[in-house]
Amino acid sequence: DGYFSTLGTPLLAGRDVAPTDLANTPRVAVVNRAFAKKFFGERNPVGQSFRVQSGAPEETSMEVVGVVGDAKYRSLRDSLSPTVYVPWTQTEVFDRIVFLARSAQPTAATVNSILGATRAVMPNASLELSTLEGQLDQSLARERLLALLSGFFGGLALLLALIGLYGTMAYSVTRRRKEIGIRVALGATRGRLVQMVTGEAGRLIMAGLVLGAFGVFGATRLVGSFLYGRTPLDPATMALAVVLVALVALAAGALPAVRAVRQDPQSVLREE
Repeated sequence: DGYFSTLGTPLLAGRDVAPTDLANTPRVAVVNRAFAKKFFGERNPVGQSFRVQSGAPEETSMEVVGVVGDAKYRSLRDSLSPTVYVPWTQTEVFDRIVFLARSAQPTAATVNSILGATRAVMPNASLELSTLEGQLDQSLARERLLALLSGFFGGLALLLALIGLYGTMAYSVTRRRKEIGIRVALGATRGRLVQMVTGEAGRLIMAGLVLGAFGVFGATRLVGSFLYGRTPLDPATMALAVVLVALVALAAGALPAVRAVRQDPQSVLREE
């Protein structure tokens, strides 16, 4: 009793299992939405019966008394498969019992309360306690580890690209110091010179983004198997990555340009 309400699984139709569902009463079951859609289609599943082969040649008939929302149990990567829930009072064989507890108290206080209440009734009971949050974390452990490693190496790649672009633009500006000095002496504004230099950086950035986009499309199959809740070509993620790389690259190209336009044109022209 209270299994679905404890987990927050919505009851869509019919009723939940009840204390009156005993071994000597008609067999009942609650099914999920996937089960109802697959086996009953558009018909109302409540009140319908189905059979489950529990051991050849015996078959047991069950009446559907309720329909609940779909849920995942082993892993978040599992598909939403048809599921049948039966009252434990009508189950003949089981090797263990799992109790669920929902509490507004901290986890440690809840665990201590459960252990104390259980030992008071069954001192020799063997208990294994876990939290739903812990099970979720364990289910997504691989994805989170890969996300952490990918984020680290992605940041490292972005840093190397920043250093490389800055070095390239600094070398290019150094070679053009005399040209920039002449332009300043002839009245070119600093804003125009910065725009000229960053324009070259912009062309490099656009070429890099285009090549990077082809690389992303080529890696979708590999990356897709490690993602949860996101597609490899998620528009928001792609847009954020492009904007971030473009801003960092423009900043790397703008720094040498700003330094170049601040130099004294007379001292530059007297160098040669």
